[in-house]
Amino acid sequence: TTALPICFLPAERCLVPLTLFAFRSFQRTMGTRSLQDVAIHLVKLKEDGKFEVNEEAMEKLATLKSKIGVVGIAGKYRTGKSYVLNRLLGRQDGFDVGPTINPCTKGIWMWSDFMETENEAGDKLSLVLLDTEGLGATDQDTSHDAKVFSLAVLLSSYLIFNSQGTIDENALEQLSLVVNLSKHVHLRSQQPNSDDSGVVSDEYDQHFPSFMWLVRDFALQLIDESGRSLTPREYLERSLVIREGFDAKTVHRNQIRHCITKYFRDRDCDVIVRPVDKEEDLQDLSRKKYEDLRGEFQKQMNALRDKILRHVRPKTVFGQSINGIVFAGLVRSYVEAINSGAVPNIQSAWESVVEHECRSAMDEQAKFFADSLKAEVEPRMPIEDAELEREAEKLRAEAMQRYKDRAMGETMKQYKLKLKELMRASQEEVARQNAEKSTEFCKQLLDSHHAVIDNKVQEHKYGKFEQYSDDWKQVLRSYRSEARGPSRTAVLLDFVDTRQSEVVQRLTAHFEEQAEKALHAKEQELADLRVAVERERSEWKERTAEMTLGFEREKSELKATFTAEKAVLERDRTQLQTEKDYMGRELDSSRKRVEELTRTNETLSEERKKFNSKKRELQEELNMTKSQLQQLQQENSALRSAGGKKLEKKVEQRQSMNIEEPARMQQKGGNGGCAIL
Repeated sequence: TTALPICFLPAERCLVPLTLFAFRSFQRTMGTRSLQDVAIHLVKLKEDGKFEVNEEAMEKLATLKSKIGVVGIAGKYRTGKSYVLNRLLGRQDGFDVGPTINPCTKGIWMWSDFMETENEAGDKLSLVLLDTEGLGATDQDTSHDAKVFSLAVLLSSYLIFNSQGTIDENALEQLSLVVNLSKHVHLRSQQPNSDDSGVVSDEYDQHFPSFMWLVRDFALQLIDESGRSLTPREYLERSLVIREGFDAKTVHRNQIRHCITKYFRDRDCDVIVRPVDKEEDLQDLSRKKYEDLRGEFQKQMNALRDKILRHVRPKTVFGQSINGIVFAGLVRSYVEAINSGAVPNIQSAWESVVEHECRSAMDEQAKFFADSLKAEVEPRMPIEDAELEREAEKLRAEAMQRYKDRAMGETMKQYKLKLKELMRASQEEVARQNAEKSTEFCKQLLDSHHAVIDNKVQEHKYGKFEQYSDDWKQVLRSYRSEARGPSRTAVLLDFVDTRQSEVVQRLTAHFEEQAEKALHAKEQELADLRVAVERERSEWKERTAEMTLGFEREKSELKATFTAEKAVLERDRTQLQTEKDYMGRELDSSRKRVEELTRTNETLSEERKKFNSKKRELQEELNMTKSQLQQLQQENSALRSAGGKKLEKKVEQRQSMNIEEPARMQQKGGNGGCAIL
């Protein structure tokens, strides 16, 4: 190969020139990747030495709605960290593996495609793989290494520390950063983390990840002094035993041992042999097929992969499992703290992220509730309040459950109350719209049904109020069966107060007008009747006067006739005396008849009195009907006719009167009584 630099990687990936061999390897690796299946920056290192969050990675993390596990790897640069992550992915390439001594990973990288796995505890996790910038690079200082290592510790739930050879004093020196870890990571605000003696708070291990020390290219036998086999974990624990001595190096390394045991109580170790026998093959393992590597290496690497996937824990903060959205918020909070010169504070970051997440969950579910309720109810408006409440209650329960699934921490109670208020406000707004739709619908419905009444009122077709009342009851029945929504009663009451009142007033005015006309007609009819009665009364008076005069004339005539007839009777008495013997038998009868005539005269006298009384009664009974007047006239005419004929007959009888004089006198007396009657 030639060492002539011919190409440069992008600045955010690598700042060193590539050899032709490296360029071809890079070209081959990148040429096989899809845009969705690559390593991307999570935290970039800017030229001014500050970190920058990659928004593309944030968007990727935001898609993870369930629990996540975060496997991070740290260690000295150029020790094959990226290759270990590639093998976790089950591939030879992925994260860049370079063949030179120059570090190629700057900042922290993340695999863009998340693995789905299930650990031995049954937790289903989306696995986030993080490749950190190598420690001890010649172009960076220890402060930068401390920041990167602190981020790796803060972000991982399973941290792999990658080293080569053995766990010896020099290897421990590579982890010297843990001594000052408490100075770069705070648990809480204003809380002491460690003192100058190196005493570490027992709380750190609750927040720090599981720790795996991976020893690469291991060539020793795992046995103790007595020849007993050791497990890699026992090998690690023996290496972490405090050594005797008070010299500076021993004290410093014992402090490293103490910090490792305190910070990482859940720790393990694994060893892997060299993957190839030839030295030159180590320069770029990604070029070689995995099957061509040493069988023991493959076996150990596969076992390591299985162990990591089994033991990786969900990423938690203060005992709360988090998802990709919260994780992205923590990354952003930690980076902002480091860039501002502050120390990343787990509690502050957690509270900030939790509040943001609760607020986001609240806003999201408030929008979900409002949009869903509107979409569910609006097409069916207007609906009853009870139906709206049922739909709202169903969506409210779903929104609250979705909120609980996403929100976390103590802040969730506060935002839960706010979410309830927002949902209540959304429901009230939908209820208001529903009420408006109900008002509009019910008004149109009432107008439609009431149009029949309006037309009849306009055309004055109601003759009496009961007809309108029957139609109004029918309108009410139709309205109550068809009206919908909460405004049905209010619209009806408003209609009754306005439209119906107006209709009733119009009907009342119409009925009053008709009654006034009828009354006027009756008054006119009564006046005409009074005139007719007065006219009849006047006519009756005239007829009565005429009748009285007629009666008086007839009385005089009858009296004169009686007197004349009496004289005739006196003259004839002598003649009758001569005929007395002849009329002997009939004399008594005549006397009796005379007595009867006398009684008849007395009766006539009494009848005359009664007639006078009757006359006075007739004066008082002026309001008798026409039929009675006509009957009376007919009776009077009959009386006149009968009286005249009888008088003529009497004259003829007097001229022919003979010895039958007593009989004629009796007949004369009878006819005279009838005439008077």
